[in-house]
Amino acid sequence: IDNITWPLNMPRPVNGKPGNEKGGMTFDLLCIASAYCFLHELRHVQLRNQGTNLDSIQEEHACDDYARVFLLDEIEHYAQQTGYNLAKLKSKRTMGIALASIFLLVVTPESCWHGSRTHPSVVSRIRSLTDAVGVSNNDYFWSYLACLLLSVFCVRRMSIDSAIVGTQREYCYFLLSKIDSRLTSSFSRPET
Repeated sequence: IDNITWPLNMPRPVNGKPGNEKGGMTFDLLCIASAYCFLHELRHVQLRNQGTNLDSIQEEHACDDYARVFLLDEIEHYAQQTGYNLAKLKSKRTMGIALASIFLLVVTPESCWHGSRTHPSVVSRIRSLTDAVGVSNNDYFWSYLACLLLSVFCVRRMSIDSAIVGTQREYCYFLLSKIDSRLTSSFSRPET
């Protein structure tokens, strides 16, 4: 990175975690998202070495599950050891996982959002995550995920009808259903 002009308002990775709250939270979310992606890919290697009989789509879901479980399963023990608030810790970890999931959505061409022979739909992957995180219906995770989803709507110039929902979780599921219905009406499943 020494050969590029680094933006002045962006912390340099070599400086480690920023000391201010906003920078520190951003750093933590990026680290968690990166860990999730790395763990997902690591699981692919493990499954291939074990010679499992999963089809490609089952393997993708298994790798997502592995990464999520790795980051969340021992979280209560970690909170006890460190004294961190368990609810806030779980919110932060799940927010990092949500960031990784939305990254998948963003880097996947829209024509492939509904899946292929080798990958499940991005909406089904995000729904698997949201079904498994185990946070309250109005946890910060849902606000963060809604913001990430709304940014996708904004960048893709997708319209959203107004909706009455009782919880932040319901709003996220509403947004995911809008992405899903757009896919259903716009694209057919590709063969590759």
